[in-house]
Amino acid sequence: MDVVYEFDDLKVLKYQPTALKPFFIDMEPTTIMRRFRFLIDLRYGYSVYYLQKDDELIGYCTITDGKNPRFWFASENDIIIGPYYVDEKYRGNGYSTKLVDAVIHKCENDWSKAYVYILNSNIPSIRVTEKVGGKLLFNVHNTIYRKLIKREDGEYGVYEVTR
Repeated sequence: MDVVYEFDDLKVLKYQPTALKPFFIDMEPTTIMRRFRFLIDLRYGYSVYYLQKDDELIGYCTITDGKNPRFWFASENDIIIGPYYVDEKYRGNGYSTKLVDAVIHKCENDWSKAYVYILNSNIPSIRVTEKVGGKLLFNVHNTIYRKLIKREDGEYGVYEVTR
C-alpha cells in the first residue's frame, strides 16, 4: 500500500484489490454476498483507501468506477463512494468524515460527479455524506439481484457529492 495523503496525525493509504484479496485486512465481518459483490466490482474497477492513525489502520473507504452498470445513474467519468467503515473504538471523533473527504477531494481527482447510496436508516453515514457536500437526489430499492430501482419509497437514498 502507498501513502497517498497525510494530514493532522493521519495517513490515507491506497490499496488495489485482487480477486483473491478484496481488502488488505478484514476490519469487519464480510459476508459471502459482499465478497461476491466486490468480485463483480473488480471487473469495473475499485480501490480501497485505509485511514491510519499511529501505525494502526482504523477505517476504510471504497471507491468504485461509475461505469459499473449497476449504478445506472452514474457515467464512466463518475465515482461511487462506499462502503466506508471506521473501527468502533474510533467512532464519534469525525474520522469517517475526514476519511471520505480526504479520499474524494484529495486522493481521487479524476471524476465529474461522486455518488453514494445509503440505507435511509443509517443516520451517521447520511451526516458524513452531507458534511462532505452530498445532497439527496432520489430513493432506490435494492432488489435481491442487487439492482437499484428508482422508487419514492426505496430503502436507500442516492446522494450526489460535488466539489
